[in-house]
Amino acid sequence: MNSYTPASHAQQGRADPESRICLDVLKDPTIVVGGGICGAACALALADINIKSVIIDRRSRHELIQGMGINLQKEAIHALNQLGISTESLLQVGVAIKKQSYYCPDGRHIVSLDKTNKTRCDENTPGQIAIHRGKLLQILLDKIDVNANIELLYQHKFLNIQSRGPEKVTIIAQEKQSSSSILLDGSVVLGTDGINSNVRDMLFPRCKSKNDFLTFHGITHYRGVAKKFPVFLDGKTMILCGGLNAKMVIYPIEAATKNGKQDVNWIACIREGRVSGKSTSISNRNHVLDFLSSHGLHLDFLDLASLVKSTSQITAWPMVDLEPLDHWTEGRIALAGDAAHSMLPVGSGGAMAALLDAIALRDSFLKSGPVGASHVLRLFQSIRYKSASFQQKKCRMQPAETIVEEILCHISKSSEVPLEYTERIRCEMKKLHNPSEIMQKEIEKRVLIVGAGASGLATGKEFQECGYHPVIFESGSTFGGVFRDAYENLELTSSSVFTAFSDYPPNLDETPKMWSGPEYLSYLHSYAVHNKIFENIQFSSKVIGIRRKNTEQASVADCGIDKVWEVSIFDSVANKEKVFEGCILVICTGSNAIPSKPLFPGQNSFSGNIIHTSEVGTYEMFNGKRVLSLGIGESGSDVPYWIAKQPEVTLTIAARGLGWCVPRRRPLKAGLPTDLNTNRILWGLPRFWNRVLSKLLAFFDSRTDSDPVIQRRGKLNLAHPAGMYKTYGTKSVNFLVAVEELGAKFVQSGIKSIGPGNRVDFYDGTTQEFDIILLNTGYQKSKFEEFCSYPVPTEEDKILYKILAEANNVRNLYKRVMHPAMNDLYFVGFARPGFGSIPTIAETQARWIVALVSGRSYKPLPSEDGMITVIATDKALEEKQFGGAASRVTTLVDYVRYVNDISSLMGSTPPYLNLLFSNPSLLFRLFVGPATVAHFRLSGPDAKPKIARETIESYPLPLKRRLYYISSLLYLVSIIILLLSFGLPLTSKARKKLQLVGFPPLRTKLLLWCRFLLRYCHLFGLASFYASIAGKASVGIAIVSIIFILDARDYLDTKHNETKVRNALTRRIDASKLNSCDTSNARKIHQNVKSCSKPITSILVMPIVVTIIAVLMGHFDTLFVSAFETNGAYIKKTTRARLNYIDNTQTKVGQNLNEHFKKITDITPIERVALAAKGNLQETLSAYHNKEVNLSIILHSLMKDSNIDHSGALAVYEREVDIQLDKKTVIKARSTVKVFSPAALELLSEPIGIGQLFAAMNLRPSFTLHDVGRYDHGGVWRQYTLSVDRVISCDIYESFSKNIWVIGNEKNDD
Repeated sequence: MNSYTPASHAQQGRADPESRICLDVLKDPTIVVGGGICGAACALALADINIKSVIIDRRSRHELIQGMGINLQKEAIHALNQLGISTESLLQVGVAIKKQSYYCPDGRHIVSLDKTNKTRCDENTPGQIAIHRGKLLQILLDKIDVNANIELLYQHKFLNIQSRGPEKVTIIAQEKQSSSSILLDGSVVLGTDGINSNVRDMLFPRCKSKNDFLTFHGITHYRGVAKKFPVFLDGKTMILCGGLNAKMVIYPIEAATKNGKQDVNWIACIREGRVSGKSTSISNRNHVLDFLSSHGLHLDFLDLASLVKSTSQITAWPMVDLEPLDHWTEGRIALAGDAAHSMLPVGSGGAMAALLDAIALRDSFLKSGPVGASHVLRLFQSIRYKSASFQQKKCRMQPAETIVEEILCHISKSSEVPLEYTERIRCEMKKLHNPSEIMQKEIEKRVLIVGAGASGLATGKEFQECGYHPVIFESGSTFGGVFRDAYENLELTSSSVFTAFSDYPPNLDETPKMWSGPEYLSYLHSYAVHNKIFENIQFSSKVIGIRRKNTEQASVADCGIDKVWEVSIFDSVANKEKVFEGCILVICTGSNAIPSKPLFPGQNSFSGNIIHTSEVGTYEMFNGKRVLSLGIGESGSDVPYWIAKQPEVTLTIAARGLGWCVPRRRPLKAGLPTDLNTNRILWGLPRFWNRVLSKLLAFFDSRTDSDPVIQRRGKLNLAHPAGMYKTYGTKSVNFLVAVEELGAKFVQSGIKSIGPGNRVDFYDGTTQEFDIILLNTGYQKSKFEEFCSYPVPTEEDKILYKILAEANNVRNLYKRVMHPAMNDLYFVGFARPGFGSIPTIAETQARWIVALVSGRSYKPLPSEDGMITVIATDKALEEKQFGGAASRVTTLVDYVRYVNDISSLMGSTPPYLNLLFSNPSLLFRLFVGPATVAHFRLSGPDAKPKIARETIESYPLPLKRRLYYISSLLYLVSIIILLLSFGLPLTSKARKKLQLVGFPPLRTKLLLWCRFLLRYCHLFGLASFYASIAGKASVGIAIVSIIFILDARDYLDTKHNETKVRNALTRRIDASKLNSCDTSNARKIHQNVKSCSKPITSILVMPIVVTIIAVLMGHFDTLFVSAFETNGAYIKKTTRARLNYIDNTQTKVGQNLNEHFKKITDITPIERVALAAKGNLQETLSAYHNKEVNLSIILHSLMKDSNIDHSGALAVYEREVDIQLDKKTVIKARSTVKVFSPAALELLSEPIGIGQLFAAMNLRPSFTLHDVGRYDHGGVWRQYTLSVDRVISCDIYESFSKNIWVIGNEKNDD
């Protein structure tokens, strides 16, 4: 065995100083095993950075350049350009493909993809070049021949790897002619020897044979090149005719000659067993001709049989690919090209992947610098592994062929192919032809969405707009959800204004209308096309399993996340299972997934038919039948109307309960949609107006004589027990039209039993016979836990199963969107408004989710405890508002309240204050116009203010309707009541009931503290006010106590609800099992379960502190009144003085302080007057207490004896008291009483006198003046109430009031 030294090796040593990388680690050349396209490209790429290579291949040069045609996509062309091969040199031997056209087997055209590159920055590079493989390889070999860094050894077969050292690898090769073996030393060994790689066998010695790596897909490719065939079409078009089971691929591989001839490559894809042995071209030709005839493959512009017959050599290739490998590198050995990731020949992926490998290998050396070769090869694998694996999976899916099969299954041969199929093919082929561009989205930002209804489309669009890559799974063959399979003559119950998405309004020049089912599907289609969502939808893909697993178990191990979702689907077209992985999972299956069919006693003995609305084909099936329509919802109102129009039908409509009946239009036949009345004024009213407004509106309708349908509707609503705000809406009155105009009967009762025969017994005691019972009983959502039902579940599966089971009641979800224990699983479209539309609510939910995951939400997610608290609060609120309807319809929400709540969390609340000054007309429309979700596009994340303004301004305003006047009046009254409520001592819960709906409170920390403080300051101030009126401090104490007790009760109710929710969400999840996936989260949940309620003192800390301060100062009944009557600076001064006083005295105040203050406050004002006037104290007090003399007489005598001028103060009485607390603390208390003459009192009754008196005396008295009686001597008793100030300590003012009676004369009041 000889040791081989390459001719260039002796000269290698170190690279020259101008080398672009450090080559200290590459003392030997790189050995490239395989001289095909990948091997040649890798050697050229390494030579570009001065790394020498030796290529060995078992074939001769002539054998190397054999083969058929291949296609080079744009990325492959760019790679060749980087290797020094110009686009012009490729076009000299190939042809630039302009179109890629897809046809059905019968020749119907499906779609033509434009393959010209229209990118302005790269307009000289064609989008696709078709070329003979041998000619492309010849160009590469010619470059190698003139490159001193590359040596190519033909007819040398790789045998084995002899040794692997720390600095080199030694391989054994055998020369074909002499059969002698040689040793080759290399710094790196690169295996590019194709799908049957010998190097791969060395890396994976555990496999028994090469077939352990390969997968046969049941299809054989028969390939050939028709030389000098007549040009078809424009000579630059690639044809794909057929689907998965039978297909012909045809494209030219050189430019047309002057006489209209060119070489044409073709492939016949035949589903059959694996081809065994060698087949001759003649047998292959006959086989292909039989295939064309049996499958009816036909093109009007091209004779396929003639194309096959003009081919001299036809070879058969089994359609096999490589099972994805765990890794491509091991030490200094690496795989590339088909040896690493062989893929099916779909979308021109093989050659492109090989060329991209070469560029990635070169870039790995450039990025690594002076590091070990093994590190460089690992970097190469990290760059290419994800993209190549993704491309392997995409090729296996054969997306275009799968879509063609759908067309063959669902579209008749006489019909044109719908546009949605063409868009899907266009999008799928873009993914195959641009794998590097798609991989970033696919792996790092992949969002898995279950359901392609309106909710799924909106969610996918919002994620895609934010840079994520959504994958939407739809079990049907097209989108639309429940609207796709709706009954005949379906008409939506929400108008185009409320059903259209916020940033894609319908034609603004059209009058708002109620869409039919096909019209809404057309809108969804245009929405999907406009936002390019089709490329993200996997149709005919039923989700059969959902898993959440650790990243180490996933194929996206290095995508930077901890957990990934795995969704398993069954492709009904390909008839096989597929698996997708993503970082976020969104379930959008909707609340109307499964028909709800109740069971009745005796049902098995009923001889008639029982069908659900979803099973109604055409209404002719009801001709001449006795039909019972059970249930009245939207469908339960419409379907009976169309049944009643059928000939000889006897129709009875039965229902135990009704929603709030509202017609679609007003007037019924040609009016505007009634949901235009859903504005911020009507639905912003406090809900205590529910009964008043509901009864008022129903009363007016019941008195309508012009329209019996509206009159009947008014009577039904008048008898409704709940009202419009507290139930769901029946937004159609067609059942009443059927009763009033078409002869149907209406029975407001339910079914008690059915059978035997055609008999039906009702709860009201009546009995009738029917041939058909139509169940208009609505739908129910699918059980979420069915997605996670595995025969052998893992611990993660068990936890996910329980979480999905809890989510079945969406009231257990935070804002009906997410479970508190899992922040990468979301639910969209499970909020049904009483009035409004589900799709637009779903769009708002999707926007909030995207804002959360992208970090743009105004309010981040609260903690798990915080979520549970919010869930409990929302649940209690909704159950109280909707009553029994909340338990029957768990998805029911208050539309305006819910969307405003979500938008406030997202930060997209309309900027009311800014609009007040900048655009008041738009602000007016926000309140008066329809309250659509376009309001929330004016500001916040992903705001589109221009579209929002145009949309809002296009809405008609229902200003002349009676409902507008009534609601506006009640809205104004609500504002007045809310303002007046600030003078009443109300609990927080009571005050919330008075607030207008749709204005979420500001929630910054500073405002929360201010609101908290002012709440209790206001409460104590009001208590003091009522105490001063009653003259007893106990009244204020009683008021505050009552409020505290009520607040405490509300708090305990909230905590009780929170405990119920917490137990419902966590009692079935063992914390120890959660511990295996998230230790901190499990511990947190476990602690919360053990101590789920906080001490009640947490809400009473502030009230208790304020009460202690007030009691210690001895002025509980007057402290806050005086504080609120003075200015802000005075409040600060007095508050600071009191706080300083308390700080100085600290705990020494005690009983001593209370006793001294008691002595002062026990001295009444009349006692001070008597003492200061130096009168007979005993006589005065005795007369006063014995009621022989009243206060007015004492004051009058004092004024008579005084020499003080009557125009000013009659007397000023003062008293000072020193209180010794301890050796260092002395408190001086001074009491002052000022008594005025009648003239001064009269002055107080005049406005000018009030101002003068305030300025002169710096007092704020309150007073009244009125006559109370007449005396015999002609005098008039007048009562004056005067508040004067008493100074006690620390310059703190305290007000008190006393009645001063003065005798005056009618002629001279003075």
